[in-house]
Amino acid sequence: MNEHAHVYDYLTVGAGPAGLAFASTIKHPNSLVIDLGKLAPLRDRNHSVDCAHGYGGAGLFSDGKFSFYPSGSGLWKCKGNELRMAYRHLEQDLGPYCVLPPFPQISAEPQP
Repeated sequence: MNEHAHVYDYLTVGAGPAGLAFASTIKHPNSLVIDLGKLAPLRDRNHSVDCAHGYGGAGLFSDGKFSFYPSGSGLWKCKGNELRMAYRHLEQDLGPYCVLPPFPQISAEPQP
């Protein structure tokens, strides 16, 4: 093995939101995060490849908000019980790590 080579306990491939969240969660001193894209200061929001690849992933150029009913692409087509189930999964997965907005008050079921 090369004398400069290093063996890591954890290798995170992809520095998008999931990869960074994982690396932040394990907080292991002998870990490495790698990504195909450029570092954040070198990314250009007007270049399509830069918008998806690199540290921070596609979320780097977003405002970081969660979208709930009735916003979101096609989300308005879901029935209220499906939205509640999806929100419960979100609460279970992210609730221990961040503050989630309350489930929206839905006055009427969406129309197909």
